[in-house]
Amino acid sequence: TWPSDGMAPFLFPAEIAVLGRRSSYQGVFLAELLTHVPANQPLSLIGHSHGARTVSSALHLMAGGEIENNVRLAAPATTAPACRVVLLAAAIDHHWLNPGERYGMALPRVERLLSLRNSLDTALGLYTIRKPGATSALGGPGLTWNDRAQLGPDAGKIVEMDISRYTGAGHSWQDIHPHRDLAAAVRPYVFFLDEQAPAT
Repeated sequence: TWPSDGMAPFLFPAEIAVLGRRSSYQGVFLAELLTHVPANQPLSLIGHSHGARTVSSALHLMAGGEIENNVRLAAPATTAPACRVVLLAAAIDHHWLNPGERYGMALPRVERLLSLRNSLDTALGLYTIRKPGATSALGGPGLTWNDRAQLGPDAGKIVEMDISRYTGAGHSWQDIHPHRDLAAAVRPYVFFLDEQAPAT
């Protein structure tokens, strides 16, 4: 486990950077767990805020990629279940899923991905202060036209939904989960109902 807040509030940019690296390393444990999931088992992954970094890191590692300080899985997954992903207020750079970027091997492992983004999100508005030259978060303004061009066919797997009219400037899970419309949008990524046999 790792703390999501309270580490060094007086050094907020440093705290964002440190927690970001910690959540990326958590992807190692998630990836190792997922390598034991049978290939015929539908899989849904949901990541909120820095949890989106854990999910992206895990998928990247499973495809044979490496993360911080050349960390790799001992045995990347040779097969993978059908994977659907929901990223809520994702605290990752908007371009990190592009080929050749930090988690550039993640999307080929994904069947479809829903990104709930909010350009009014106060916490993600501060995301760019963590280091000089930092870019905006995927969960804030979202993908750029250049990102979609870089992603090529994989861009078609990604659906972005602006949730600002539901959450305003909020960032927390409590700001997101009460809204029925958001639950309806997430449902197809969590329940594989479209692949179940019709009732007789």
